[in-house]
Amino acid sequence: MTELKPCPCCGPKAFIIPTTKCDPQAGKHCWTAELRCHECGLSIARTAATEKEALDQVIEAWNTRAEREVGISEFQKLTGTNYEVAKRTLSALKQVGLKVV
Repeated sequence: MTELKPCPCCGPKAFIIPTTKCDPQAGKHCWTAELRCHECGLSIARTAATEKEALDQVIEAWNTRAEREVGISEFQKLTGTNYEVAKRTLSALKQVGLKVV
């Protein structure tokens, strides 16, 4: 099984809550897998046709983190540069297809 990343909000590990439910309209069983943080309660769930698909999807979703691009003021703090130098540097990186995250 794929290792879970820590909670993106508070850090502790999450735990998996697999469940099954029936879709009365389709007359089929489907599986819902939920991940929940022990500490803050943040949770995410995915539903699929099989238990394995539901588990794989919820783990992938939990482990996916959005990248946040660093802005000029944060870049200044990180590098100790002034506004103009930070702006030029970030602009030059962007022109060649790079970014600071």
